[in-house]
Amino acid sequence: MIKGPVLTLAGKHQTDYDQNRENRLDGKTVAITGATDGIGLATAIECAQRGSHLILLSRNQEKMISTKQLIEKKVNDVEIDMFRLDLADLNSVKSAADYLIKNGFKINILVLNAGLAYYSPELLYGINSVINHFSHFLLLHLLVDHLVGSEQEPARVVSLASEAHILANGSGKFWKTYESEKIAAEILGTGSDISGAYAESKLANILHMKSMAERHPLIKFVSVHPGVVDTSFADKWKSGIGNKCSLCLVRMLSFCWKPCVRSPAQGCQTSIYCICEREIIQGEYYADNKPKSIRIRGSKDLTVIKNELYELSIAFVKRFLVPK
Repeated sequence: MIKGPVLTLAGKHQTDYDQNRENRLDGKTVAITGATDGIGLATAIECAQRGSHLILLSRNQEKMISTKQLIEKKVNDVEIDMFRLDLADLNSVKSAADYLIKNGFKINILVLNAGLAYYSPELLYGINSVINHFSHFLLLHLLVDHLVGSEQEPARVVSLASEAHILANGSGKFWKTYESEKIAAEILGTGSDISGAYAESKLANILHMKSMAERHPLIKFVSVHPGVVDTSFADKWKSGIGNKCSLCLVRMLSFCWKPCVRSPAQGCQTSIYCICEREIIQGEYYADNKPKSIRIRGSKDLTVIKNELYELSIAFVKRFLVPK
């Protein structure tokens, strides 16, 4: 366990995975949340180039249409389906999952890619926790028994996490439900502190995959750190900093980060590795195509945190679940 906020940022000169695309996805269906921009879009393009059928899951219908057209220009004879899924709305998540199940879509690989780094203080608790963890928890819980695989080629779930998890302590305060926004604000605070809601949500992504790996051993579950990637993902977080700090400081931080920043095509490489590579390790957290240790602030046991998170998550989404 680490004691302080030491964050190692993976550089951009990572070796690309399987540049000749010898590991194919022909005949497989890959469903991706947040596939209309950034790492999600790069992941979708790479999967299509390897022969997969794509299912795009996003809240913005117009962007999905544009994304479909973009991929079709890059890849001949690609099959793409699109469904609206708004991760800020659990009802939307339930509707999308129900539609996929009722219409017999056979998903081999599910990529839980979408997320956010910052929202305005009044929405920090609700939106960040729901989008970055609870909605993906619900989506996977609804779809897990319908994922398609075999003993030789098991179904896979890849969750986009972050090395920012090392700033979390697993206290669980960002995962709990409060009686009012006022009470939540008093306990959680407000603002754009990355060691708060975002770091805890990224720890949740990692531990979620470990929990599912224990409960569904015939499916491969992994989480990945993409590195620091140049996308629109953190725009609201940057604007949040700008509200509290001088523009000069924001520019200085951006300049310091620049040598470490990857393109989306580089940032998706570990996701692609975990999607395609045969011998991935069940429940592991990967960075730069290799397993990486999990470290958090403080001394709380990760198994305890993992079990607490699972129970809190089930309680949060239980009204959308049908008893088995």
